[in-house]
Amino acid sequence: MTAKNNLEQELYKLGQALASDDSFVHEVMHRIEADAICPRTQSVQKQRVWRRLMMTRAGEIAAAAAVIIGGFVGVRYLTGSFVGAPPAYGITEAAECLTNAKTIHAKGWNYFPSVKMPDGSDVPPTVDEMWFDLENGRRRTTTYTIYGGLKHVDVSVGEVIEDGEYLLSLSHTDKTAYFRRFDEFRHRWAKEQPKHHMPQAVGAEMLLGDVDKLDSFVKIGRAKIEGVICDIWEHTEFSAAGAGTRTRCWLSPTTGEAKKVQFWMKFSHREEWGLSLEYDQIEVNAEIPEWVFATEVPEGYEAENTKETAPVVGLYGYGGLCGNGRGLWFGLHIYFTLCDGSVVLAWNSVDTKSETPQIELFKDLEFGGPLPKVPDELYALKPRLLDSDITYTGYHLTYTEKDGKFIEWSLYVPNAPPPPYAQLKGYDTLVRGNPEPGLFATTPPIPRGLLIETSQDFDTWVLGAMAELSDEGKAPEGLTYQRVMNLAEEIRRSLTRKKVQDTHKLDRRGGRG
Repeated sequence: MTAKNNLEQELYKLGQALASDDSFVHEVMHRIEADAICPRTQSVQKQRVWRRLMMTRAGEIAAAAAVIIGGFVGVRYLTGSFVGAPPAYGITEAAECLTNAKTIHAKGWNYFPSVKMPDGSDVPPTVDEMWFDLENGRRRTTTYTIYGGLKHVDVSVGEVIEDGEYLLSLSHTDKTAYFRRFDEFRHRWAKEQPKHHMPQAVGAEMLLGDVDKLDSFVKIGRAKIEGVICDIWEHTEFSAAGAGTRTRCWLSPTTGEAKKVQFWMKFSHREEWGLSLEYDQIEVNAEIPEWVFATEVPEGYEAENTKETAPVVGLYGYGGLCGNGRGLWFGLHIYFTLCDGSVVLAWNSVDTKSETPQIELFKDLEFGGPLPKVPDELYALKPRLLDSDITYTGYHLTYTEKDGKFIEWSLYVPNAPPPPYAQLKGYDTLVRGNPEPGLFATTPPIPRGLLIETSQDFDTWVLGAMAELSDEGKAPEGLTYQRVMNLAEEIRRSLTRKKVQDTHKLDRRGGRG
């Protein structure tokens, strides 16, 4: 038997020995690749490792061992070409794993990089934990409030528990509890919201941030988390003023699991980055203990009210209200996407210091006509994160009155075929002031809204929401699904005719036609 045959037999035995210890192989390859990590594709990195191995005599032997061992543990670690090998998960694949998550649990620490204690030291971090039951619209999240002055800085920590019927706010600092109750519509909406109202990638966005920016993540290294070798992925973004945000994720390349996530921030007037949030305990689709969403007052806490006396949480202000010292208020309430791509949106804007009754701005409005000239007019929408000329122009449908506020219900019709519902990332909202710049230049982007496909959907959700946002408890008369769809079609035909007319005018000016 030749020396070559002896070597091959020894390498064959080595392959058999290593085949049963996959963690050892991961560790060996981690060391090999440690100095090869750079923001390139995995295939390029593996080719570089292979070339580096072949440049030395020891590398030739290691490569020969890899070929024989490959029959047991996979040459994919060096070439990625082993047939039947499990996938190597990157940041995009990891997001896909989270897209259809049913439950998410994450626990870690919340930091305060923007604030210092009076003696210049860091503010102690607080525990941050979240539970989401995406199937049933339940959640439990940590809350905190930081306040203080020149001589002290205090952090008040609490939790909010939503079980779909009640919302329990706990202050762990003050040991108090406060109940709120959802009305019937809001209770049903809470169950539908995770499936329709939020983007499909809600699970991924909770842990990885904006999923539309995944392509800009780069792999910067590797590290072991709880015995698992993870790839470290990072995304950094800067504002025009020089402020920055950074997301860093530790992902298992063999399972796609996120083992740790960090969020960093940088202020424009500082050079250093500050860690703001870290989750180092992450579970996806884990069984939820019964106590997590229990809306009972913990022992030792003082209840400020009871479930029976809890105030009702309706849709009013559901989308968020914003105001300023000038008395201007703007509210986004609820939004729906119709099956033809048009959007129905409820919003309001009021100048609390105006002496003119707001009814004067609404009483002469017509179905399908211009929007009310309120202080901040939400006149159009744009499909979010889509580079196109598509604009959804707003038209008046109806209005409702709730607690003295007039809520505008508008129909937004696109001037071109809109993106499919499944591809929508939401909408950017365009606002103009009347008669001068009001509270906003633009409002925050909104989700795509629940999809309305049938007249039954329309009656249940759109008319149901109108009833909730009305003192009378009912939707305005005469508003039907078919009537709104007909209006949208009429507006689209009008836009098409105008586009043709404008084209003919340009042709005549140019001496053509």
